This record gives sequence, structure tokens and C-alpha cells, in this order.
Amino acid sequence: MTPEVSRSYVLPSHANTRKTDAIRELLPHWRRGLIHAQVIQSRRMREGRRLGYIKTSAMPGYLSQRQWKSVVNQVNAALRSWQARMTSAMKAPIAAIPDLTDAQRRALYKANLRHEWWANAALEPLVIDLMRSSLPLPNFASCRTMAMDASCVTLEAAESGSPHAVWARISRRPGEGTLLIPLGRNRHESTAPGERRNFLQVTVSDRDVIYRVVRNRAKAKIRRPKDPKVLGVDWGMCSMASTSDGRRLGTAVYTWLVARDQQLMALEAALRRQGVRPTDSRRYRRFQGRIREYVRNEVGRIINRLVRDPQLAEIVVEDLDFRSPKLSKRMNRLITRAGRGAWSAKLASLEADTGVSVTAVHAAYTSRACSGCGYVDKRNRPSQAKFRCAFCGRVLNADINGARAIRQRRSLSGIGPAMPRHQVLAQIDEEFLRRWRTDPRQLRERPLRPSRRANGARLAPVNGDSGVIAEEPSLGVETFSRDTG
Repeated sequence: MTPEVSRSYVLPSHANTRKTDAIRELLPHWRRGLIHAQVIQSRRMREGRRLGYIKTSAMPGYLSQRQWKSVVNQVNAALRSWQARMTSAMKAPIAAIPDLTDAQRRALYKANLRHEWWANAALEPLVIDLMRSSLPLPNFASCRTMAMDASCVTLEAAESGSPHAVWARISRRPGEGTLLIPLGRNRHESTAPGERRNFLQVTVSDRDVIYRVVRNRAKAKIRRPKDPKVLGVDWGMCSMASTSDGRRLGTAVYTWLVARDQQLMALEAALRRQGVRPTDSRRYRRFQGRIREYVRNEVGRIINRLVRDPQLAEIVVEDLDFRSPKLSKRMNRLITRAGRGAWSAKLASLEADTGVSVTAVHAAYTSRACSGCGYVDKRNRPSQAKFRCAFCGRVLNADINGARAIRQRRSLSGIGPAMPRHQVLAQIDEEFLRRWRTDPRQLRERPLRPSRRANGARLAPVNGDSGVIAEEPSLGVETFSRDTG
């Protein structure tokens, strides 16, 4: 069977106020059902039983049996996702348990894969610590989303010429019949490949009710070009994406955001003078939505541009940071949330959509590490835009250097995603010492000598303002020596 992937699309609602209010009235009962089902399934997990069917005829009557089936499926999906994340997070604590034989450690890994956390005396305290710190169970008490599958919703395509695209027939509470919700068109959904599932995700916010439909389609094949290309990507503000092959993309985004930031602060000040909280202003919310949508569109446009290269097989990334000291705190928070969300969602679907694999590396010291010799020093960054290595003299754009350092980090063994920063630096220093027979810790303690370029590559713009940076060929670091004694 060909693997499939699912994609959700928002369809605009054409429902009147009465129908919208009926959906809102359903949410508290649905949420109550989620909590009830979670209690049952959590008890089963602790007893070592598999998540699965719950006899809906024995469930309380504030929801219909059709609705209970959807509620149980939503809870099971959330708990299975939690189990997968917990299984991954447990690997590091198991590896850190002292005084275990290889056979005992392998047994714990297998028990972790089977989710036997509460039946194992060694695993139970580890999973409890993770639940108390970083991986608590899903909290359905504040859930605003109702995942309605075929048991309680039917999607019917509207007739041609209709102003609607889909009619959603939703089961109401016992004795209240059904709701017929008209949904509009989304050009992305109407042209997307695959088949529309009989599934509706309804999210109730304070101001809107959002309806999402899902399409299933075949998963893209993994790219295996004859000459595979691995690309390091560094995300930032001055250029949204800098690549290891010398490109800087999205350089106009920052200018646009600076202008919008000034408008946003002016609008916020005007509203406060009028005694209006900015979050209560529809104009202010729409303006913020416009900024978020712009950032999301730019992230998607840049990633789509990167994957057009048929030779691209892998993208190497780190945790991104869209913050800038020249933007207000509110704007930084706004674009960071929008950018992180768009970036994470796009990368999560990239392999399934295009066949390009994604590798995440540890972000520590990639902005200070020289992509030529590997030397790490905060003095390598004399300015935000310029990189000058204090060891080999290499000079180039700081963002391009960062992208190349990210790509090289992929090949540096021994650096895990959860490793502390000081251990990451120790690993990098060890590699540098092995390569150059010079202790980088001693170099970092010495004052810098007057600037002298030994063999740095000169930067030259190519094709005007296309954002591409070229390097003149380098003779290699081995062609010079620096007094390190």
C-alpha cells in the first residue's frame, strides 16, 4: 500500500448566527467528554493496556453515541502522539542510568518502545519526572477543537454554480437533530491532489468558528539524485534565509517589517489615548493578522524556492530566531511566533510533499564557528553582518558562514540535540585540536593581534542585487602558518 499523508485546509464558513451559536454550545459538552475519555484511557495506559475502543453505550448521555466515538478517537490520537514523544524523550535518561550492563540497557530500551513505563521500576521515576517537567499529558480542559470523523459528520459537495463548496451535516446533542453548515471555497484545497476525507476539524475561538477539511494523498518518494546536494540554511531577520551555497533570500522582508512596526506602535498609542485596549480593536487584530500572514507567506515562498532544485536531497537546519534588536518587543513576539509556526509546519511536511529530507542540528555556537577551520570564538563576529575568523583570517558574510557551519555540524559526530552547550563546545574544540594540533581554549584566552587576512575569501555580489554571494577560490588554510606558540 502506498503511504499517504494528510493536509488540512480552512474553508470559510457561510453559516448564520443561529448555527454558529449551536456549534459554540456543543463545545463545553465535547470538552467534558474529552476529559472523561482521557481519564479512562490514562488508567488503561498505567495498567499496561493498549489504547483503543471504549464501549460508548455505557458513556454519559450528554453526548450521542456517534459523538462519543469521535471524542474517543480524538483522545486516542492525542495520547498516541504523547506516547511517541515520550518514547523519544526517554532515550536520553535511559542512556544516562549508571551501572547497567548492555543487556539491561537494551531491555529498558525495548520496554520503552512497548510503553511499559509504569510496570518497570527503573522507567517509572524517569517518565514521572518528564511528565512533571516537559511532557505532561494533554490538557483537554482548555481544548477548543472538536475533531469530528465520519461517525458524527458528513461532508457533501455542493452543486456546481452554488456559492458554497461543501455542506457539512453535523450531529447535535441527543434529541436535537443535525446542523447543516455551508462552507465556502479555498482555492488551495480545491486544487490540492488527493481525496477529501469525511472529517471536519472545528475550532471555536472567542471571535470565530474555524472549519478545516482534510485531504489524503500519496507520499512523495525520497529524492535520490545522481549528484545529491546537501544545503545548510540559517534563518534570521536581515535575510530570512542564508544558504551554504552563498544565497541570501528574503532580504526585503526586514525593511517591510520595520515599516509595519512603526505603524503598529503608532496605532497602539492612538488606541490607548482613546482608552481602547489594542486587543479589543478589530483594526489592530487585522493588522497583526496581516503581518503574520506576510511572514508565513515569505517562509513558504523561500522554502518552495529552495526545493525547486532537482539536485537538492537534504536540508540541514537549526532552531531559528526571528528576533531583532531594532524591532519592538511586541513585533518580535508576533513575527517569532508566526515564523516558528510556519517554519515548523513547512519542514514537518517537506519530506512527505517533496521527498527532500530535513536534518536538525544543535544550534550552539554555529554563529561563532568558522566554516573554514572550525575555530569558535565570540570575537569572530566583529559586527552583526561580518564574520572574521581570529585563527585563519577567513572573512565573509556572517549569515553565509552560519549556514555553512550548520551544514558542517551535520557531520560532526557526538553532538546530540539535547547536549548542554558546554559539552557541544568541548566536542568542537576536540575536533579542532585533532585537526590543527592547536588548543583553541588557549587561543580564546589570548588578546587579538592587529587584523591580518591570511587567506580569507573575498565577497563579491553577483548579478546586481540578486542576493547571491560568491567567493573567490581559496588556496586552503594549509598554505599559511600562524604563530600559536
